[in-house]
Amino acid sequence: MAVVLAAGGTLAAAPRPAEAVTLPSAEAASSAPCVVSEILVNPCRHWLGARANDYPESAENFRAQTEYHEQRIGRKVDIAHTYSPVGSVPLSSKYDQYMAKRDGTYLFANWKPAEKWRDAGGRSSSVEARIDKAAANIKAIAPKKIFLTLHHEPENDVTTSSGCKTKPGTSGTPSEYRDMWKHVRERFDAKGVANVVWVMDYMNYYKWDCLVPKLYPGDKYVDWIMFNAYGSGGKANFVDNVTRFQKLLTSLDSPDRKLTSKPWGIVEWGVHDATQAQARSYYQQAAKALSENKLPNLHAYMIFDSPGTHDQGGLRIRYSDAGKTDLAEQDSYRSFANHPKLTG
Repeated sequence: MAVVLAAGGTLAAAPRPAEAVTLPSAEAASSAPCVVSEILVNPCRHWLGARANDYPESAENFRAQTEYHEQRIGRKVDIAHTYSPVGSVPLSSKYDQYMAKRDGTYLFANWKPAEKWRDAGGRSSSVEARIDKAAANIKAIAPKKIFLTLHHEPENDVTTSSGCKTKPGTSGTPSEYRDMWKHVRERFDAKGVANVVWVMDYMNYYKWDCLVPKLYPGDKYVDWIMFNAYGSGGKANFVDNVTRFQKLLTSLDSPDRKLTSKPWGIVEWGVHDATQAQARSYYQQAAKALSENKLPNLHAYMIFDSPGTHDQGGLRIRYSDAGKTDLAEQDSYRSFANHPKLTG
């Protein structure tokens, strides 16, 4: 059964399915025209996005979970975040296609073309076929655009430590990652795919900071830079968590790597391994930062309302780490999501 937020933030049963609920979009809330740029920067406000999953009150598919998230926060998201693992391609499901085409919403696809980066650099015929299929799927929805990143958060998948005090991964070297990105981008370009906004997606975890410049594909191949902003009991200050990585990006700026010239955004954020008071505070801090314009370089905020692959149920905005419902936490995020800086 679908549920809706009643007055005061409590949950009440709804007689109609989620699809029948009409929610305001941020664009509808503003009467002033606003022209979004070619690389999907909104000059009038910040984008709000979400990855939502593992809410038993809704069907398990991407569309239903996203719409249930929207129902709980009282508005539509600007960006719907999805994942295409190795062996799959973006826009393969009807749910991805629906969200990609939905008016007022852009799809953000995290796609892994191959387990080994070198295989997506032109050496594997089967991977080439997947790249071509992905290109065709995305081109088919033009002129509507999508955000696309290739093998998100690659730092912990690098096979060589490169000076970082971490365990090596298994996907390849930084140069193989850059070659993969370049090859996929150039193959898309050759096929006339002009409706992709290319996003470099970093972890924002200090142990892998030394890999940030080594993995960067190059200004020519990147439109946006996004990164995580997760909070926890030991990292409970939202602004500190964001500015830590912003300072790193700024310090790495150079004539041939103009990181500060790119729009930045938060690709995943939420709270886990924390008290519920800290979780509520984290979203309140984010709203305060918006009000005080403390993070002017951020153009998108995409919540990770899902346990993820590490089964961290507390990342869901409605639940504690112990799996207990906390509507006060959800209300804190709902207030953030409807901040004037996010609605126009």
